[in-house]
Amino acid sequence: MVKLFIANRGEIACRIADTAHRMGIRTCGIFTPQDARTKHVRVLQEVRKLPAGDLAENYLNQELLIRIAKDFGADALHPGYGFLAENPDFAQKVMDAGLIWVGPIPDAMRRLGGKLEAKEVAKKAGVPVPPWTRLGNEVDPRSIMDHFGLPLLIKATRGGGGRGQRVVRHASEFEEALRAAKSEAQRSFGSSEVFVEKFLEEPRHVEVQILGDVHGNVFALGERDCTLQRRNQKIIEESPATILNDATRENILEAARKLASAVGYTNAGTIEFLVQRTHTGSWEFFFMELNARLQVEHPVTEMVTGLDLVELQIRAAEGENLLPLLQNLSTRGHAMELRLCAENPANNFLPTPGPLTEMRFPDSGVRIDSGYEPGDVIPQEYDSLFAKLIVHGKTREETIQLASNVLDKTLVAGTITNKFYLQSVLNHEDFRKNRIHTRWIESHTGLLKEDAGELDQELIFWGKKFSSELLVQRTVDAPVGKPPTRILTAFTPDEAAHGGMSPLGVRIAGHFKTKEGDKIYASGWVSRFELCVTFQRPVKGIGQRRLAFAAQYEVEDLRTHHGPITAQVPGVVLEIRAKANEIVQAMQPILIVEAMKIEMPFALPIAARITEILVKAGDRIMPGQTLVTWEPAE
Repeated sequence: MVKLFIANRGEIACRIADTAHRMGIRTCGIFTPQDARTKHVRVLQEVRKLPAGDLAENYLNQELLIRIAKDFGADALHPGYGFLAENPDFAQKVMDAGLIWVGPIPDAMRRLGGKLEAKEVAKKAGVPVPPWTRLGNEVDPRSIMDHFGLPLLIKATRGGGGRGQRVVRHASEFEEALRAAKSEAQRSFGSSEVFVEKFLEEPRHVEVQILGDVHGNVFALGERDCTLQRRNQKIIEESPATILNDATRENILEAARKLASAVGYTNAGTIEFLVQRTHTGSWEFFFMELNARLQVEHPVTEMVTGLDLVELQIRAAEGENLLPLLQNLSTRGHAMELRLCAENPANNFLPTPGPLTEMRFPDSGVRIDSGYEPGDVIPQEYDSLFAKLIVHGKTREETIQLASNVLDKTLVAGTITNKFYLQSVLNHEDFRKNRIHTRWIESHTGLLKEDAGELDQELIFWGKKFSSELLVQRTVDAPVGKPPTRILTAFTPDEAAHGGMSPLGVRIAGHFKTKEGDKIYASGWVSRFELCVTFQRPVKGIGQRRLAFAAQYEVEDLRTHHGPITAQVPGVVLEIRAKANEIVQAMQPILIVEAMKIEMPFALPIAARITEILVKAGDRIMPGQTLVTWEPAE
């Protein structure tokens, strides 16, 4: 293999490229306009820009991707995970085009990559399978619910990552859940096919990493416990699954080997099981599905085995016999992966795309897999995952403490993230004693309670002060008032970073002094009407805030030194409510923008005359784009 085309983006594109470069293989790939400020564009040695728009026009456009790979002169294609990674038709097209497909053979993907086909194979192989049925175009909800009972699970037949899944707990929810599951499956995987199965209330999620070669060898490279999930999205994964005794572990590994061998499986894959405790206290397991690709959480397996799974994928795709490498495999210690995501746990985990003005991680004791670097922008169109922190210790207890220490030393600023939420999970007694299940997070909604009212008032003061000083740019050194003294009493800027530009405003960076005399580092950005700040460690239990404020600290400065209304996040203009030369009053909506499925009105804090409106209803807008110019009303 000389040149590898990576048909993916973000963290996994960077991960694959790292191994390819170490093996002396050149890399090439793709990006969309939304991805222009992401790491993989800089890591890959050659890149081609894809058209903007729906996924069907870029990352799911099979013919376009193959044509680009051929134009680059690539001799192999790696699909990564998600997108087209589990599409057997795409795999066949890649092979028909004369490229090496770094993944399972299409026949095995059809038999095991499709969740329904895999259940049939598993049943014949003697692997326990829960009852299920396919949902066609004509569905009788009542007969389905009478047969399975409630709750039940509607699930996409292709893809993974929790997309295309809906739980039905009440009869009235069935039709909407079916519609939503099919719609999401179509958008994410190009197929709206779904099925239904009985929903287990409090199971564990245990999966087995498998790897096969064309010489008939199939290996089970240990198991992972991925029980801690939110909306069917894993957030913390670990290996091994310490709830299993040796006998149950061997039974699950053997079941995975039997299932993969039954279809002549090649390359990497993950066989997932639901595990639940019986009335006798032992654990029973049921086959759930096979993900015919590399998993997001593959690093924990690498940490306990010392293997490079991407390298093994490439070796298997080239036809190498893997038996000499894997026949004496052993594992050591315990590994854990924490998924850092741009989402707001305090607001129902809504995604928070935006700039990463600062990213600080410990220099040692952690492996960091990320598709972003400081200054990059997380786009709203794709997954909120931006980094994975992987740690390895001798025991689960030691590994949890290592992970907690790593989070303490990690700072990500510029957008709201789940870092502090992960810390609260690691510190919870249930997690430390391994008393969790797949819906544990749903049952602990108060895990990260925030009472930020008092702190918010002080942060609004500091936001107005920073905005006035950094954006209004007064020509005289006038006082801007004294801060409240209950929590944050003073701020000392970091001269190297404070005042630098960021996509949504101007960077803030420095140390706040508390009333008690402590110094706490803070970083983020400020715009004319908004502040986003992250603390190195929580202040009064609060680690991060994003707040809007009505006006700059000094309105007179705003009248003299004003700038245009600009977009702060990607979105779509829904409505224009003003026109050029019109006088608008303070806080009167001028235009409405939809971003992240939320309608956002844009207004000014003072009366103004609109000089020009540079967008129209239906326009897509990007951060930093000028929308409206104005001047203060007389």
